[in-house]
Amino acid sequence: MNIFNPKKNKILRSSIYIALLLSGFTAVKSFAQSAGTIALASGWNLLGNATTSAITAATTFGSATNVISVWKWNAATGNWAFYSPSSTYGDGGIAYAKTQGYDFLTTISPGEGYWVNAASVFSVTPPSGSIYGSANFASTSATALLSGWNLISIGDGISAPAFNVAVGPKTGTTPSNLTSLWAWDSANKKWFFYSPTSDSANQLSSYLTTQGYESFTQSLVNGIGFWANNPTTGVIAIKGTLSGLTTGTSVVLSNQATGSNSTTLQTLTNNGIFSWSVNNRTTGTYAVTVSTQPDGQTCTVSNGSGTIAAGITNLSISCANSNSSSTTSTTTGTTGSSTTGGSTSTTTSTPPSFTVGVKGF
Repeated sequence: MNIFNPKKNKILRSSIYIALLLSGFTAVKSFAQSAGTIALASGWNLLGNATTSAITAATTFGSATNVISVWKWNAATGNWAFYSPSSTYGDGGIAYAKTQGYDFLTTISPGEGYWVNAASVFSVTPPSGSIYGSANFASTSATALLSGWNLISIGDGISAPAFNVAVGPKTGTTPSNLTSLWAWDSANKKWFFYSPTSDSANQLSSYLTTQGYESFTQSLVNGIGFWANNPTTGVIAIKGTLSGLTTGTSVVLSNQATGSNSTTLQTLTNNGIFSWSVNNRTTGTYAVTVSTQPDGQTCTVSNGSGTIAAGITNLSISCANSNSSSTTSTTTGTTGSSTTGGSTSTTTSTPPSFTVGVKGF
């Protein structure tokens, strides 16, 4: 079995069971939505941003009366990002995150799932924007699911089995594209579980009954965060930062990769961190350039090329106002680095530690 332990930032092998290990975890309605809002209950809430607009953690979750902490899993680096409005930190948790080996959480990007430890019952209004759909996680996409565990969100409204089909690359009625999908039923304190291999073998129903899980029948809409376990090996991400882009505009990037990769395009509409899924099973290189400039601006790429490897985080896209447009801009760079790990923290400042994965699921 694969046990995902976020405090140790790795996948571990252990006995066959699944359990929620959140100390003091209380039932939460992480799927509750009404009148354009998402309701949170006191305790841990598993949510997701399935819009094309980013969520600023300090703006949406900046009330210490409502929020204890917010956590986001970074599949590219295998690390948690942390934010807290508590006066205990004073800086949103920047210093604390650094000492504990976490990233500091500033933005929840489109398609990302996240946890909120709420101090009280309250609701949030999702950001405006178009739906961030399942096609963004398809195996042919520039933002394809990475190998292993991904905490994500989509707004298509499709089912877990349909998402398994949509991401590819295998086709058929019940292809084994994903090992499993998991979501949390906070009302009943049970896991929603789906496995395409069990489904295709007509063993899913009996397995759910035996393990005490619930059938993953919920439609995947904005507000829902869920785990997807991708068995495809060698899919990693190179990460970068976009800055200076004017609100309401977009820049189109192109990545011409060699080895086992190909040229892909990615449209960015929000400043902040972005990632590019690439295949690391065969030695290759990447070369990111600007394919289409935003209206009235020129964007320049720094550290845009190099050898594909895990831990590349230093891509930089800087946009500035201009009187004329340019088609492509790139400069070569070196491989970046990432930080993983974490140490002992206080009860209220610990990422939600739990296990997922049964019989290799």
